[in-house]
Amino acid sequence: MKKPYQILFTTFICIFTCGLAFGQDGKTAALLVEEGIKLHDEGKYSESIEKYKEALKADPENQNAKYEMAYTYFSSGKVKEAIPILEKIIKFGTGDRGGAYDLLGSAYDDEGQPQKAIDTYLAGVKNSPDYQRLYFNLGITYNRLNKYAEAEKWAIESIKRQPEHASSHRLLGEVVLKQNRQIQAILAYSNFLLLEPQTERAGVTFKTLQDLLKKGVTKTGDKSITVTISENQLKPGSGTEQLMLSTSAASIVGKGLPPVEELTELLTTIYNISGELAAKKSNDFFSKFYTEYFYKLAQSGNMPAFARFISLSAYGDENRQWFKDNEAKLNAFSQWAQITKRSTE
Repeated sequence: MKKPYQILFTTFICIFTCGLAFGQDGKTAALLVEEGIKLHDEGKYSESIEKYKEALKADPENQNAKYEMAYTYFSSGKVKEAIPILEKIIKFGTGDRGGAYDLLGSAYDDEGQPQKAIDTYLAGVKNSPDYQRLYFNLGITYNRLNKYAEAEKWAIESIKRQPEHASSHRLLGEVVLKQNRQIQAILAYSNFLLLEPQTERAGVTFKTLQDLLKKGVTKTGDKSITVTISENQLKPGSGTEQLMLSTSAASIVGKGLPPVEELTELLTTIYNISGELAAKKSNDFFSKFYTEYFYKLAQSGNMPAFARFISLSAYGDENRQWFKDNEAKLNAFSQWAQITKRSTE
């Protein structure tokens, strides 16, 4: 299920030539739409629909009422009712209709028509190139089709337009992991947790991050560590990322550190390794947006506060107490994050 949509197209109301459009009780169409939105937000979908219908009786061309009606149908599970309304908005509407394209694409996707969803999103990109959710939902649909390279492309485009959109980083981490690029997945998941550290899905993502950092490494005793390496990882050019992760993790896990301190060392090691490798040969989005940033973080002295912050879903009480006891370190990390620039080119 996609997140809520925000309408971005312009509503034209005939004010000067026709006067204001009023409903049966004297309310303007715009006011009726506002009341419908309030009812929608309260979960009163049927009552909300009736408000939009009344608004459209007063002003049959009110694009806002049409869109909100479609959104309410979609939100209440009546996707088939939403589709024809959105198709008409796109066909006959004017101006920026990014929200309508996005919602229609989502409706097609939910109805098991992924290619129509993709075609709609792409048309939306042409109409509203700055509408970030079109790019994100393209990534979602391609991921569902197991077309991970395409999903990666659109997730990146989504991040370029809205770097603070946590779900795009999570999606990117998922699709690069499915392409066996573990280090890049660690970077994307790290960014997601920086933006969204305490939600239910943050807990799931943090567990995935932990598993990646220690994959193939098992502590078998107080001073014993087992590193499992598959035959494929020993072949030239195969499994090199996982081999690097496993060997790096083994020396750290063997120290028997407390969980968050261990996390701090594991992440610092990976960020340093990825930064040093990227400095030699890479100039792509991952290197410029993720690797450079986390490499700078690893060198900044702020890793303890960062590790505490992104692991709040797992060690909430302990980490909040640490923040109280180390307020200066938390403030230093916050200031560093505010002034450190990132490239989305």
